[in-house]
Amino acid sequence: MGSIGDLALFSVYKTLPLPHGGFLLTKNACPAAPLRPAPRRSTFAQTLDLLHRGFRASGWMEVERGLTTASRWVTGLIHWDRSRTMTSGGARWDPRLLGYGASSWSLSLMRLIDPEEVVVRRRRNFTRLAAHLRGHLSLPFSELPRGTCPLFLPVMVPDKPRFLQELHKLGVESVNLWDVAHPTCPLDLAAEVAGWRGHCVELPIHQGLSPEDDRPGRGRRAHSPQ
Repeated sequence: MGSIGDLALFSVYKTLPLPHGGFLLTKNACPAAPLRPAPRRSTFAQTLDLLHRGFRASGWMEVERGLTTASRWVTGLIHWDRSRTMTSGGARWDPRLLGYGASSWSLSLMRLIDPEEVVVRRRRNFTRLAAHLRGHLSLPFSELPRGTCPLFLPVMVPDKPRFLQELHKLGVESVNLWDVAHPTCPLDLAAEVAGWRGHCVELPIHQGLSPEDDRPGRGRRAHSPQ
């Protein structure tokens, strides 16, 4: 992905544990416009979100509840309206994001991460989970091309909402993003990917997972939501 077009966008925070950040790569060299760093409140809010998700995924519910209580207390103390804070990563586009770059906090965190190890672990988790599910689910990409760093393992299911509910019961996080085409998308292009929107589920294979975390594979073999 991103190897043949004129430009490519990469959302780094979807692969690495960062509050936000991305890259714009162009085929031909062009001057980069200077961007202001992301607002501190935005960076703080998304760092808190990252911590909340990490504690929940690790099973540290007491710590997560304590963090929630503390953040609510601070929010009330400073009269902070979270809904007015600019954030990235959701299904709704905020045009204010165009005027900002990544924060220095995200850049500092990125320097602490070994990118080669991330690729190795993600490829290993993808291959292992695909092997568990092969023959039980439709895998549109069962093999990884050389050099690919997978974002997730896509699987095609007949009943996407029910399948997501079954994953939730197993303690597996998956979100139903981009299930509706953008209103500005041409109808023929929207129809071309309608099947993917309606039936594709993204299973997590991120670098923090180990073989003991293969709940989607074990759950799928145990029962088959249709």
